[in-house]
Order: sequence, then structure tokens, then C-alpha cells
Amino acid sequence: MRPPQVLVEAPAAITRQELENLPPGVSLAPGRIVLEGFQTVEEAQQKILALIMALGNDPDGFAERVTCQSTAINQ
Repeated sequence: MRPPQVLVEAPAAITRQELENLPPGVSLAPGRIVLEGFQTVEEAQQKILALIMALGNDPDGFAERVTCQSTAINQ
């Protein structure tokens, strides 16, 4: 499988982002995606981009982290 196409320039570390080591202030839990601890628009954009790249690199792992168990059972 080839890596996802990047439509904006980003450092290689961001394009290879993994869910296991998201930046500080980015967290995932069942039913929750939290982005916090940024002071500027650029910092917020960096956190969002890291999350999106990690999601693209491991969509199944992302689904496991954010899916609520009760929702998964009812599907």
C-alpha cells in the first residue's frame, strides 16, 4: 500500500505520524478526539495535520481508539 497523498507540504516526521506517538495535546478515546494546548493557529494546524496523517497511516487503529464499545456491538 502506498502512503497517502499529501496535499500540503509537511516534514517527513509528520507524514509518517503514528497514533502511538501523537503530539502532546492530541488524544483519542472512545467517543472523543481532543486537541488542546495550542497558542497559535499554526500550532493548531500542526496538531490537526499530525492527527490526520496518523489516521491515514492506520485507519483501523484509529477506529479502534475512537469507537465506543456499545456502538460497535449494536452495529
